[in-house]
Amino acid sequence: MKKTKNIGWVIIIEGFAGSGKSSIAKKILNPINKKIGNTILLDGDYVRNFFKSLKISFGYTKKERSRSAIPTAELIKLFSQNNINIIYPCVGYNKFATKLWYKSFKNLVYIQIRSDIKKIIKFGKKKMYKNTKKNITGLDIKPFFNKKADIILRNDFDQPISKISNSIIKKILKII
Repeated sequence: MKKTKNIGWVIIIEGFAGSGKSSIAKKILNPINKKIGNTILLDGDYVRNFFKSLKISFGYTKKERSRSAIPTAELIKLFSQNNINIIYPCVGYNKFATKLWYKSFKNLVYIQIRSDIKKIIKFGKKKMYKNTKKNITGLDIKPFFNKKADIILRNDFDQPISKISNSIIKKILKII
């Protein structure tokens, strides 16, 4: 992909809750910042809390997840258009959001972290799987898997996050 000048890169890291996407995002932030310049991490939870502080809140139903993609894309675009690179880990797996990301961002690297949701639950990666039984992507909300993602990696929790992160960094640098 050829970079559009003066527009930052948007690196979307998509995966189930507990798949390691935020941990990976934190590990790749500094190396990516050193290689391509001014890069920030906008975690999906931070973005949700930001909108909540503005009295704009979104629920977790499939429809509400789709609706939240629009202001999130605008926020990310604000940074990107000012030549700031963004790493955005989010649950995603939403067809509407996926189409919106491709339409909204000129310099996009789309990453999917594929994990077996049963393993995530078994390893107790997220308490939400025990406490909440509805509106969870991968359980009662059918995930949309983007077959055009630039990078698709499995995290079966059998290798360290640092190894997965190093692999992702190498693949990102080949793309950008």
